[in-house]
Amino acid sequence: MESRRRVADTYTGRSIFVTGFTGFLGKVLVEKLLWAFPDIKNVFVLVRDRRGVAPKDRIQKLLESPIFNRLRLRDSSIFQKIIPLTGNLMEEELGLNELDMRRICEEVSIVFHCAATVKFDEVLRVSVEMNVLGTQRLIALCHKMGNLVAVVHASTAYANCDKPETNESVYPPPVHPGKLIDSFEWMNDGMINKLTPMLLDKRPNTYTFTKALAEMQLVEDARQLPVIIVRPSIIGAMWKDPLPGWTDNLNGPTGIFAACGKGLITNMCGSTESVADIIPVDVVSNMIIVAASHRANKNYPLDSCYGVPSTHFHTSRKLFLLNFYMKHYYPAQALDLLARMTGRDQMYVRMYGKIWKMIETLHFFTTRGWTFQAKGLLMLWDDLSEEDKKIFNFDIRQVNWDQYLFDYLMGIKVYLLGEKLEDLPKARSNLVRLKLITMGVNAGFWGLMIRYFAWRKTKNQKWMLWLGGFLATYIFQNANFRPQVHLKSLSDYKQSAQMKAEIVKRETKERKQDPRCPSKAEYRECTNLCPEKHCGNILEKSTCFSLRCGEPGCMCVEGHVRKTTNIKDGCVRRETCLADARQKKVQKRQGFLDAPVPVCRENEELKSCGTACEPSCENPEPKVCTYQCVINQCECKYGLLRHKNGSCVPREMCH
Repeated sequence: MESRRRVADTYTGRSIFVTGFTGFLGKVLVEKLLWAFPDIKNVFVLVRDRRGVAPKDRIQKLLESPIFNRLRLRDSSIFQKIIPLTGNLMEEELGLNELDMRRICEEVSIVFHCAATVKFDEVLRVSVEMNVLGTQRLIALCHKMGNLVAVVHASTAYANCDKPETNESVYPPPVHPGKLIDSFEWMNDGMINKLTPMLLDKRPNTYTFTKALAEMQLVEDARQLPVIIVRPSIIGAMWKDPLPGWTDNLNGPTGIFAACGKGLITNMCGSTESVADIIPVDVVSNMIIVAASHRANKNYPLDSCYGVPSTHFHTSRKLFLLNFYMKHYYPAQALDLLARMTGRDQMYVRMYGKIWKMIETLHFFTTRGWTFQAKGLLMLWDDLSEEDKKIFNFDIRQVNWDQYLFDYLMGIKVYLLGEKLEDLPKARSNLVRLKLITMGVNAGFWGLMIRYFAWRKTKNQKWMLWLGGFLATYIFQNANFRPQVHLKSLSDYKQSAQMKAEIVKRETKERKQDPRCPSKAEYRECTNLCPEKHCGNILEKSTCFSLRCGEPGCMCVEGHVRKTTNIKDGCVRRETCLADARQKKVQKRQGFLDAPVPVCRENEELKSCGTACEPSCENPEPKVCTYQCVINQCECKYGLLRHKNGSCVPREMCH
């Protein structure tokens, strides 16, 4: 009980400051803080304006996530403790106004720094600005906090991925962060981009490089602060608390799993003997909460940073490349060619370009292995009481990875793709149909191969070659060389907290949404995340593609589009909308649409098709003039000329 009092008392009655709340880890962290410590005072979250959406509106939208369902059911008023602060790590003093700055300096006791740019291909200048200078600005603010007891910096286990083994210490980067920042003042972007490969050296991207710089900068700037560094690896879906398998983004392995589940990638080949460092998000959240409590209650922490053990996974590149190009990329080019010939949207090559980029991002990490020392982490776990271990379980040794992967995939299906488990029989029948089509394609392929390359063989030899090729292809595509694993049944999964929360989520949305839709529209639980076509943009090519579901609502039935951007205005037949749009396009080319109607003055009259060479005092009888119309033009009445002062006068008054 002593250990539990120490963890709970660290947060009770205190205010917390969190950066990166809108991110995956940030949401889980804030939810667990409010759930485990209902007596917490306030949770300040740094949120920037995004695409014209105010921070309060962004927070309100985020709180509708199913991850907050248990809080909503217990006491929805606790959300009032989440206080959004408008700011940006890329601005001086985090872009905070004077009032917000004074408030957090007076109230905040614990800081969780989870914000960072996680784009692996980000340009070095932007990555340094966000990950290094952003951390520096936050630490400068922490020095002004009078009640500060702990600062947790979320780094990455790959900050030192150029080393095969890392200890719980901060390693000096190849260049001092301060000197690099100073050099950016006189370097242009072209110079920085050319210098980037030399700076990265053995590191694969700017993300891991700038995370190492941020750790070094943190050590120098926060010598007098109670700082602790946490180094999680690749953060994956939730393990068990509160929603097994929950995730809300397609980053990292989640995107790979979703693409494989949708058949966009049919193979991720490799060996199970190598290491993929996937760590559940709730494990990371629990660990940093306990780490902050430990740092706040110890004058001398166990170590300056904590690592996280990992699970096993691996990929083999050559075999994957063969399958990717033969089974996906080349067929995608063929489909786009067919789409171009039929006037449809060409999206397949673009889609597989994104998938390829996602695979390349993870390739460095899934084809190498590292050893992360985690002695401090184990000591931190052993220091907890049994009751605290149940509340803040971050012992990754307890994870059943086969069951976790099952929950992970089901979470992608339910939360990211918006699919219902009740539709599984339909999905299974569709899968059987796809397998039959694949077998038919394979049979036809080998038939063509035998016909054109083995035409001199006897009939029996042709059949044997065809059968051998067909069976070899079938085994290659369908054989599973992993040992069979007994997973939970679907009925067990439906009875889990995940499905209970999903039911609550749907009931909540059904109460908020009006299922009564206008004519030619229907209510759907899973709407298109991309904007629906309407008569105003039906001729424009769509560049949006998403596998995720949008909010439940009304959508036009098949063959119809919206009249306007507002679904309440109803839907019309696509052909009708196309005809009107094409007619308006022709009119616009001729200049008869949207031309302003001027107010004519004295002695003027409005002409819908006016002359481009109006008679004037300087040129009373224009001899050379174009036949082109000037739309909606005020011209002088017959017999009058345009004076240089703009008025219409008789010829005798021109001089």
